[in-house]
Amino acid sequence: MKKVLGVFLALAMLGSLFAFVGCNRHEDLIKGDFSRAATAEQRSEVSRSLAAGDLWGDVSEEAWGVNVRQVVYGSVTSCASAQGESFNIDIDFNNVDHTISFRNEGGSIAFWGSGALDMKMDINASGMRMNTSMRGSIYNDMSRIYMDVNYTASASVNGQSARISDRMKVYDELTSGGDYGLDFNFSDEDVVSTLIDFSMVEQALADSGVGVYIDDSDPGLRKVKIEWDEDGFLQYFEDEVYSELESSVGASVSGDLVAGMDFGYCEYYFSIDKETGLLDGFGSKIKYDFGGSVTASGIRVAVEANSNLTSWLMLTDTPAGDTPADLDSYSDIDSI
Repeated sequence: MKKVLGVFLALAMLGSLFAFVGCNRHEDLIKGDFSRAATAEQRSEVSRSLAAGDLWGDVSEEAWGVNVRQVVYGSVTSCASAQGESFNIDIDFNNVDHTISFRNEGGSIAFWGSGALDMKMDINASGMRMNTSMRGSIYNDMSRIYMDVNYTASASVNGQSARISDRMKVYDELTSGGDYGLDFNFSDEDVVSTLIDFSMVEQALADSGVGVYIDDSDPGLRKVKIEWDEDGFLQYFEDEVYSELESSVGASVSGDLVAGMDFGYCEYYFSIDKETGLLDGFGSKIKYDFGGSVTASGIRVAVEANSNLTSWLMLTDTPAGDTPADLDSYSDIDSI
């Protein structure tokens, strides 16, 4: 049963696998005329810029500091079933708008954050059901994320119900991964790589079959759009998914997840300051639906998932707001 659950949990996260690495009623934060394809030299130049390091400046400088705004909206749904058991998760990000400020304090990176949260999450697993709607404020210090929200929430496990607190400490030990697998242990050399996985972008820039478009009309910024075609995305998706599943369940995985995929789009955007070479912003828009099955340790698991998710990470001159003085009084989610 543990192995079945491991497959369920791994599959349930497939919908958000590429979210930070797109019903979009929000405004794009990187705009441009992306009608002109990049030349081979331009592709190489962009690739070198991303590989240069220090994309948000020299963090060793005493006065170093940046403010990073993260915006996420869209939906992710995953459903998996096997041997009479099932696991479904449905997340709607109506809006997440959160700013994190980073500073060099005595040679080490310090950070805090604040923002707004508006989301719904429904989980339905065998014997457990939870429906939550949250809208309000979100904060972080260097160890936890906190939420102060208006909500409607209900949860039941084998017929037993419980109510969720409206002022919660959500994640424990951000700087060491904790039970939730997050890692905010920012490198003293490279803050960017902790927040952004450029591996898919780097692969796209090296693949002549992937569309790369550049807008150089802005005197201060070079803007880039990367547009995967269906074949390239499906191959990358399949390779990454099976690797992720095998790592999660500790067993070899076989099957065909991409045969039933309805590919929408996979687009990445970023802007680079022409004078400094600093990364001004990064965004992704990803939409797909798929259904299929995999087999792990002799267990066949049917799965369906879809993603319609957009995310942006943008430098901003506006620092994160102050965090409340009473964060220690927030209820620990593990005790709720």
